[in-house]
Amino acid sequence: MTVRVRAATADDAAGVARVHVDSWRATYKGLMPDAVLDGLSVDNRAAGWRRWLSGDADRNPEGHQCIVAVDAADSVLGWATFGHGRDKGWEGFGEIAGIYAHPDAWSSGVGHALMEQAMIALAQAGFSGAYLWMLAGNARALRFYERHGWAADGGEKSETHSSGHLMRELRLVANNAPV
Repeated sequence: MTVRVRAATADDAAGVARVHVDSWRATYKGLMPDAVLDGLSVDNRAAGWRRWLSGDADRNPEGHQCIVAVDAADSVLGWATFGHGRDKGWEGFGEIAGIYAHPDAWSSGVGHALMEQAMIALAQAGFSGAYLWMLAGNARALRFYERHGWAADGGEKSETHSSGHLMRELRLVANNAPV
């Protein structure tokens, strides 16, 4: 499969939303309540992504970037968001805030292409290292990150999803980020 990575635009909102919803439903089955996953809406997500990708500062107060992986027909296969670290003590580091590939594109190189481009952009921005948060129990994601040189550093946090579900997350750092 030929994959091209480029900056996302507002025209990509529906494709990003489709990847977002479908990947959450496949990835987080058993890790989040079915009611949460069943309640996800591509249309609602697309509206939010359209605002975010249009530069709505209220939707993207951190000023993070979004890139998409697309096929030859320019259909969105995956996306990644990244920028400066949002966590206290990590402001000088880059953060991968989200990276998802559509389940139909898993193990096809989409995630690799997105990770590679996000890390290049973070390095070009001058960040000395990078970190990300992942949902605890997501073994597939952990294997992906470890293959790309990331490792858990013992950082944990819990966040409450808008549904009220408590999500436990683990911090991973890139192999060039000090722990």
